Amino acid sequence: MLLSVALIASLYLAIFFVDNEDSLYWPGWYILKLSLGADVERAEETLRSMGVEETISEITADVAYMAIPNLERVSVAKLEEYLVPEDPRRDPYISSVSKLFKSNGSPLIYIRAKHRLSHYKAILERQEEISDWRLMDWRGVRTLLNPLILVVVIALVALFGSTSDRLLARFVSAIPFVVFAFLIKPDTLIPVILVFYLSPNALDIGSRAYTNRILICFGYVPALVSAFLAYDGMHLFLPAVLVSEFVYLILAGTGGQLSVKRMAKKDRFLSRRMALGIRKSLKREHQLFNPVPLSQMYGVFMPGDLHRSVFGAYNMRDLLLTALVILIFLIPEFAPVNHGPIPYTQKSTENFENLKAMELLDMNRNSTNLPDVSLLMASTAYQEGFLFGAVFRLPRLNESLMIRNYSQVGNTIESTQTTVAEYNQTWYRQQLSTQLESGVGKLFASLEGPSPVSVVTKQPMNQKGWGDPLTAILWTIAFIALFILALISHDAYVRDSTRSFPGDERVRAA
Repeated sequence: MLLSVALIASLYLAIFFVDNEDSLYWPGWYILKLSLGADVERAEETLRSMGVEETISEITADVAYMAIPNLERVSVAKLEEYLVPEDPRRDPYISSVSKLFKSNGSPLIYIRAKHRLSHYKAILERQEEISDWRLMDWRGVRTLLNPLILVVVIALVALFGSTSDRLLARFVSAIPFVVFAFLIKPDTLIPVILVFYLSPNALDIGSRAYTNRILICFGYVPALVSAFLAYDGMHLFLPAVLVSEFVYLILAGTGGQLSVKRMAKKDRFLSRRMALGIRKSLKREHQLFNPVPLSQMYGVFMPGDLHRSVFGAYNMRDLLLTALVILIFLIPEFAPVNHGPIPYTQKSTENFENLKAMELLDMNRNSTNLPDVSLLMASTAYQEGFLFGAVFRLPRLNESLMIRNYSQVGNTIESTQTTVAEYNQTWYRQQLSTQLESGVGKLFASLEGPSPVSVVTKQPMNQKGWGDPLTAILWTIAFIALFILALISHDAYVRDSTRSFPGDERVRAA
């Protein structure tokens, strides 16, 4: 039991300290906010001298524009020098791209998240060149509360769900889930725990009463469904479940019956010795009271009690306390930290090859959104075709930019059309490859696909997995099944503890 608790608790803590420092605002990047009027170029030089190689700011991020007759690139900070506000080449992307690097006038520097956030925080604390800085992704000691609570829940669920005679088998059967758990976010580890401890094999569904069987299925099926919802259909979860069950069947003996037989044989031998000892001690002429069975006095497990859950030793106070701990997951986190406007986005569920997703992103943009990859591609097409009368918008797939020429032939005027650019898959692939490798495009590349960019004024909260109502309902059902099973096990233990050893009736009759 303690092995399985330690296994999952250690697993969660390991994943937490590696993954919990993920970027809050921009995937793959940490945001460093400087004081108003700070020298950004000097700050980046200081970071590079301290070993922070990859940063993006308004100084190092550049954009392409039509410097007639050729395309040229200029940093975001110098756009005003080359393109005045009335310049027709100043498209919506160029006009708004600076918002990605400002927060109420304070400059922002994006730091590539190659190391943990604490690594960069330690670097900034050692230097003296940059003053009044703030790592926006730093969450402080508040982040320790969630993992500590979850570790407690893991331990309690482990105690409630395992039987005392199969600890080694349960420990080994957890290994497939350990491998799978390293591939998911720690905030969604609860379904793995529920599926593991509601396993029909582990709960020996074949030897339980009909009501208990229904209850086990009542909890196990929602746990499986919630896992697929939480992991967005990760197919690796099913092999993890199958391998875990198979390993358990091998080690515990089909449904644990091999271990049961060994325990039953040992307990029959123990019961015979105890009954014999009682009969020998009763060779007296007078007896004032019937002897109390040693099984009841010392809590010895009998063959009929081999599958008693460890939870059977707990009372209602412990049950209510545990329920309170689990309900904490339904309570929202602390109030988020307020701050100035910061760019916020998430990884895309699509890739850059999905041009339909990019068109949908372009169609759904509103005035509150910041520049995204669809606006970048619209600017790329506009600047390329500026000399040929292009209109600023995202080109549709297989659309063409054409110019019409007129010439006089005799007494007639003839017109001819010439294709300047064809916006097919090849054009998109080439332009994306170029734009996402430099400048602001590096930020969009980390999103792995078209994703909207917005502004937030509060620090995003950690998702505990309860955001989806259906998933929350399914998890709740699975937890309820665990508690009811625990109560049933407790009642069974009370009944079994009042039984006597074989031969007690003969002793009393004597």
